[in-house]
Amino acid sequence: MRTLRSLAALLIVGSLTFTVGSTDALAKKKKTATADMVNIELTNIAEADSKVFQPAMDLHNSLNDIETTLAQGNTALDSALGIAEGTPFADAMADLKTQAGSALKVEMDGMTPKVSLDTSVSVPENVQNAVTSLQGFMDAHIAALDKTKDLPAQAQALVTAAASLDPSALAQQAGANVLEAAKILKTLTSNLSAIKTTPERVTNVIGKLTADLDAVKGLAN
Repeated sequence: MRTLRSLAALLIVGSLTFTVGSTDALAKKKKTATADMVNIELTNIAEADSKVFQPAMDLHNSLNDIETTLAQGNTALDSALGIAEGTPFADAMADLKTQAGSALKVEMDGMTPKVSLDTSVSVPENVQNAVTSLQGFMDAHIAALDKTKDLPAQAQALVTAAASLDPSALAQQAGANVLEAAKILKTLTSNLSAIKTTPERVTNVIGKLTADLDAVKGLAN
């Protein structure tokens, strides 16, 4: 029995070393977290799930929703302007300014840019559609920024909470046998690696929202 326990501990520690080393190497190659890179799973370990993994899942799901809205808004705007899907937002704004010409008007309502067209100037229907799409997109940006205001602190708190977990000990306690413990450890270490990316991902999303708003404000110049 003592030999089996020693083998289990050795296997778990070995798995932890290999997994952390692999994820650290991956993190160096891909420093920017994106939605499809973040994968957090519940482990059925109450201490880990309730305090760390479920809140982390909820936070990343909120970021997923924002990124989905951004992608859909960009696609709708590109389509209305008749430009290639995936065109950088700043370039799309430059194209809108060219197509709309002197008819384009941008005014600020608090933090929200209000985009409209001078009705005395004739513009193509697609430009009218683009301006309507853009205004809805900007309203969505403001709503998203409001949702993200507490996320930087929450993300850092998750990183701190995750650092307090001992994945090797948790896996040994939860696993009925060596193989199950190793499987649980793999999930734990994957989750913990994903959580480390959370503050950067929050920063990136907020940065994207802010940059888009600045690009629209720049249309007034």
